[in-house]
Amino acid sequence: MPLLHGESPEWRDVVVSEYDYSVRNVREVLGQPVKDCRMTMLFDGRWKYFHREGFRPMLFDLTTDPHELTDLGADPALADLRARFHDAFCTWSRAPFNRVTISDETVKKRRGGELRMGIFIGYWDEAEWDRAIETGDSGN
Repeated sequence: MPLLHGESPEWRDVVVSEYDYSVRNVREVLGQPVKDCRMTMLFDGRWKYFHREGFRPMLFDLTTDPHELTDLGADPALADLRARFHDAFCTWSRAPFNRVTISDETVKKRRGGELRMGIFIGYWDEAEWDRAIETGDSGN
């Protein structure tokens, strides 16, 4: 904790955030196994990069697109930028850290719990949500 001791810390180039969507309905919509339902986001102050196992990366320029509406993850002109983020992701993911783990069966039993908590990830709009409620596929 160098900063607390008046020393200058070694700052990272990116901030990293991780999200486990294995207990969300979107896991089944995407046809993903529990073990692959982790999304990692890296942000460098301008660019936001998302790594999701089994999918191409997503990339957003928050300077020109602060609401993240234009995914640049497939833009050939940004291949070097994506490679830089991918390298940062690989370095971060190899670092030792603790995880709390539960069995895949427990994860599957928790499917849909986000809806009871008011978290609606994986629904494009209200119409899609309404269809899920009508068909009983809301996980409730």
